[in-house]
Amino acid sequence: MARAVQASDGVATKVAKYVPAEMVTVATGFFAAFDPNDRVLVAALLIGAVLNVVYLLSVARADTTAQRPPKTFYAISAVAFLLWSASVIDEVAAFAHLDSDPKRAFVLTFAAFALPLADSINVRRTPRTPQVAR
Repeated sequence: MARAVQASDGVATKVAKYVPAEMVTVATGFFAAFDPNDRVLVAALLIGAVLNVVYLLSVARADTTAQRPPKTFYAISAVAFLLWSASVIDEVAAFAHLDSDPKRAFVLTFAAFALPLADSINVRRTPRTPQVAR
């Protein structure tokens, strides 16, 4: 099950957390079953990005032991879904004009490293609430 990125997470953990595997799998199934036109493709991607955020919100709410992530985590995860979809789903790659494997690999590499880096910068800027000793 997915877990929100925390300030104490290392780089490898953050990279893994920004792989929207569940939603990319669902989107891949959708695009395998249907041959959408461009308007439906864009709508499906936007719905997928929103569902990715809803899924992560539900995971965060279910884990009562962890601190909730900042709102920017969800925005970054929506971007991650779009970038991963463009990299691994043929129909989305064609729509995004990623017509070669090197282009798709670049987008995937960017998603894998730039987004966790953006999260790390955000976590450092987010003020921490003091913990009460018990």
